[in-house]
Amino acid sequence: MMVKSPDTYTLKISLSSVCNADCLDEIILVTPFPEKFIWVEEVCPKARLVKDPGCGIGIARNYGIASSRNEIVAFVDPDAVVGENHFCTILKTFDDPSVGLVDVISTFSPKSFKNYTKVQLLENFVWKYGRVAQLRSENVIYAGGTFMALRKSLWKEVGGFWKYPPYGSDDMDFSYRVYKKGYKCKRIRVHGSFHIPRPTLRELFREQYGWGKGFAILLLKYNQEKEFWLSLRYSKILYNIIPSCYWFLIPVLRAIAAPIGGLVNSIRLGNMSFLPFWVFRRYAFLLGFIRGLHDYMLFTKLSRNKASLCAKIRHS
Repeated sequence: MMVKSPDTYTLKISLSSVCNADCLDEIILVTPFPEKFIWVEEVCPKARLVKDPGCGIGIARNYGIASSRNEIVAFVDPDAVVGENHFCTILKTFDDPSVGLVDVISTFSPKSFKNYTKVQLLENFVWKYGRVAQLRSENVIYAGGTFMALRKSLWKEVGGFWKYPPYGSDDMDFSYRVYKKGYKCKRIRVHGSFHIPRPTLRELFREQYGWGKGFAILLLKYNQEKEFWLSLRYSKILYNIIPSCYWFLIPVLRAIAAPIGGLVNSIRLGNMSFLPFWVFRRYAFLLGFIRGLHDYMLFTKLSRNKASLCAKIRHS
């Protein structure tokens, strides 16, 4: 579990569910501020704190896996709850040696919605019926970071999670590299395991903005790999009319068209308040995506300048 600045109330709910789950050997809480979470070891005897530099979620995941004593490692976000059989089901799934990743899909029940805000209820609709849910159900390649589980030996084989950028899409990047190694991603459902959506528009904006930044860099990283683009299952019409070198702009076009998708889903949901919510969500993602493109171009420019400078120094 990676923790930086979580909501304490939600974190305690998450930890309580993890501590009470079966088939659990150890709990590793990775944080740049271990002094703030000493209480965790007191509440959960199996828990221990691992300090990371706070330089990004990919690096935090690497620290956690490296410190684990076990071959099978399961992630749980600090805003997620696990069912009693969560880890037992994951371990049983890994009995198949061809399985390299396990993706646990959130289960939605009326009990989950009891104290939800309106933002959370609308976000749940997105996760249950949106494009991401469709992509994950049709294409067993990508495992979501919330409940991703993996083999430690495979983590070493593929070179770990990315160290840059420090936000979003590390799970998709890792999943794709696992897929290219020939391993399967197995998707399962566990009763009682679900993710708690962001309760406010402010927190939702931060989440979507970060995802947009990370997704932009993911697309640029694999921009020349047709297999990667086909795995994203965008419309064949877009693939045919847009030159492959500009496919990374497809998410931009889709985000710009958010009002159309929002209207369709509002009618489907029977709730017109979904329209402004969807536009807000998609444009937050779009803003992050554009910033991600800018950051990546700046990063590559600085890297080239650094390499050029090093070459000049070597030959001077």
